[in-house]
Amino acid sequence: MASWPHRTTRRLLSAEQVLFAWLQDLGWKPKLSPPGILTKQIYHRLGGNVKFGVNEDVIKLLEYMNGGKPTKDGKGHRPAEMGDARDLPIGEVKTRLASVESPRDLHEYLVSVGAFQIGLRVQCPECTRRSWFDLESIRQTFKCPKCLNTFEAIGHVDDGC
Repeated sequence: MASWPHRTTRRLLSAEQVLFAWLQDLGWKPKLSPPGILTKQIYHRLGGNVKFGVNEDVIKLLEYMNGGKPTKDGKGHRPAEMGDARDLPIGEVKTRLASVESPRDLHEYLVSVGAFQIGLRVQCPECTRRSWFDLESIRQTFKCPKCLNTFEAIGHVDDGC
């Protein structure tokens, strides 16, 4: 039985690298757009499971919740400034994901890969604006990210939405 005397390994180029090299050869300076960068990060976060990440409505929802440009309904764009908080109730997220043509367990899958964070929206007693705090930042006192006021959680968490 003969064996191969020399072993070599080669790294294959990604489709992005091949396409960008071709465009550079043609004199272009290609770069990923913000939606392209987001889609690439979603692809990596989903472990290459593209059946969930290629849906435009899912990408718009995730971009909106993460502070991106699409409006809450995903139909238009708003100015680059953040404005209001981008948290959505769990029921609304499930409803939107259920309306997307995708496998039935899309919400559970996105939860399993860490696409969502749970938190609390609290109103600052000083500036009366609401801010979102993830579970790790919930303490006895809050610091409002808008006016930098520090206030006690007791009495204000009840008023959160």
